[in-house]
Amino acid sequence: NFTVNVSAPKPEARETLTVYPVPAERGSQLKIETGSAFMTGISVIDEKGLVVKQITATGSAYLNTTDMPAGIYFIQAVIGGKMQTKKVIIK
Repeated sequence: NFTVNVSAPKPEARETLTVYPVPAERGSQLKIETGSAFMTGISVIDEKGLVVKQITATGSAYLNTTDMPAGIYFIQAVIGGKMQTKKVIIK
């Protein structure tokens, strides 16, 4: 006689960067979700590659776009050891 133990891997939390709404109206708030239970640094980068804002969040955060001129931005964060980037358009 012998016993076989079978176990499935535990599902991991989705550690994915999500940003909405896209496109966003200037003056609105962007919701940024990291899916991470850990403190995450988030950078907002403009079309020229300059970091225009930096925030930290655990799970999710809101970003006010009132002081952001219309244009293309990139939201960047390291989540689960991987750099993730999302493109955002502010109208």
